[in-house]
Amino acid sequence: MKPRVTWNWIAQLVTVLIGAYLLKRHYSTASADDLRWILAPTTVLVELISGTSFEFESHAGYLSSNRSFLIAKSCAGVNFLLTAFLMLAVSRLWRDRSQNMPWKFIPTAALIAYLATLIANTVRITVAVQTQQIQIESGWLPLAQLHRLEGIFIYFGFLLLLFVI
Repeated sequence: MKPRVTWNWIAQLVTVLIGAYLLKRHYSTASADDLRWILAPTTVLVELISGTSFEFESHAGYLSSNRSFLIAKSCAGVNFLLTAFLMLAVSRLWRDRSQNMPWKFIPTAALIAYLATLIANTVRITVAVQTQQIQIESGWLPLAQLHRLEGIFIYFGFLLLLFVI
């Protein structure tokens, strides 16, 4: 009978965890300029869907043409990316721990997590732009809190969908 955990499995798990740690460490000190690899494609997709145009402002992010909305570092979705990547990679490692997994599943999980992040961010930011344009605000829920709540529901929904798929 094969052992449940192999050295290869441990090496893959350590690689996944180190990769996640390094990305989180990079994100913690990164500026909007450093995060263009995720902010730029998200902004392009938001522009296509919402019809709002954005321009990059160094050290700030992507500012809408009417200067009322900023896609900043906090909009990058790197925490979602990390969560999605860890969910995909660790669940696959755990589920198939008695098999010898090929190493290519790690970059594949990273790519899927990146694409899911772009889609989730596009939906979240487009909803936020539309919410701001129609100026939905009530006395019990300020616009900033509504934006945070939208993000929680959209990110959770996409993580759930990604997990189910």
